[in-house]
Amino acid sequence: TKRTWLNIIVFSFMGGIAWNIENMYFNTFLYNSVYASASAEAMAGSMAPTTAISRMVALSAIAAVLTTFIMGTLSDKMRNRKLFISVGYILWGLVTAVFGFITKDNIAAILGLTDEAKILTTTVWVVIVMDIIMTYMGSTSNDAAFNAWVTDISTPKIRPAIETTFTFVGFLSMVAVMGVGSLAQSGTVSYQNFFLYLGLFVTACGVAGLFLIKNHYNNIIAIFLINTCVHINRI
Repeated sequence: TKRTWLNIIVFSFMGGIAWNIENMYFNTFLYNSVYASASAEAMAGSMAPTTAISRMVALSAIAAVLTTFIMGTLSDKMRNRKLFISVGYILWGLVTAVFGFITKDNIAAILGLTDEAKILTTTVWVVIVMDIIMTYMGSTSNDAAFNAWVTDISTPKIRPAIETTFTFVGFLSMVAVMGVGSLAQSGTVSYQNFFLYLGLFVTACGVAGLFLIKNHYNNIIAIFLINTCVHINRI
């Protein structure tokens, strides 16, 4: 249906937005925002930027694999993809929006830190942990639930068209993030606004999903009732 195609396009596009933000701009955020204004003494007493980025990528990858298997299985057991997709996207966007408020000054004020090296190290670890949480939300809602939902509502005949749509929409989401992200890297747009507004768009998509998405087992019930009525009429 048109509604189903709308869900496929919108959720794949907004999922691509969130994933591309993480994959392409969290490392530049660490380097250009967190490490940029750090003193030489703070840098010497903390982990190097390359070390921080490599740890963030490794831990995020582990979180993605484990989350996809565990939450995918749970969504199967609960038979409620809609809940995992919609709530997951809502939280996914909110976590993305929070990144704009992760600064050394904010971390120092919240935790009462004064030592520059400790402030830098703590801020870096906050970014890494938040990236893991974001990966958990994305893997739950997009990788585990949304992709499984697409398989639930499609047939082998239509899946090549869906995969083509995913490829095209994924390219558009990457271009969109690169366009806005280049403004953040150049300083034209602050990282705070970059993460905040794109994150809120992802959250809005999740809210819309509460009204747009239907679980597959509802469709099965409808088909069962229709077939029953047809059979009764024939009798």
